[in-house]
Amino acid sequence: MEKIKLVYEITSEKNIDFSKILNNESCNKCKGCCCKNCPCGYSPREFTNLNDIDYMKDILDSGILCIDELILPFTKPLLSIRIRGRSDNNIFMSNNFNYNECILLGKNGCRLNKDERPIEGLLLFPKDNAFGLGVCYSMYDYNTKIEDWEKYQKSLKKLKEYYINKVVPLKPVTDEDIKKLQYKIKG
Repeated sequence: MEKIKLVYEITSEKNIDFSKILNNESCNKCKGCCCKNCPCGYSPREFTNLNDIDYMKDILDSGILCIDELILPFTKPLLSIRIRGRSDNNIFMSNNFNYNECILLGKNGCRLNKDERPIEGLLLFPKDNAFGLGVCYSMYDYNTKIEDWEKYQKSLKKLKEYYINKVVPLKPVTDEDIKKLQYKIKG
């Protein structure tokens, strides 16, 4: 239920119709094109304590999530947390945008239920008449993402230094792995 409250908070800030979030019809029509191109990211509000390095290492050591370094024009790099993609070679990734299918995309869509999905995935919708093309609109836009993650850059830089040369193999994710990850995220 906490995730729904967070989604409502973000959509209210942007004056967006909350009812759109609860409708999976758009994603069912699209068939996961966005998920096939790039895994979705989290908001720092989804974690218990991003400044607790041991808590975050425990989560990242699962091998399911990674530290993402987003480099946008005219801004300094921004570190955030997202689900790993099939072409992510390690836990720290920088601007890996080229057809990086989410490791949690199953044959029936996302393997996470709504209460478990990262906020970016819940706030992503295919544009009208673009179903199947992977052209989506994100309500968790770059400005919001920058505002959310800015105050955690110091902790994320420490994690980046720890993981930059550490190998955490990409392996098939079981349902039990997903349950353990959700338990770790909730603290």
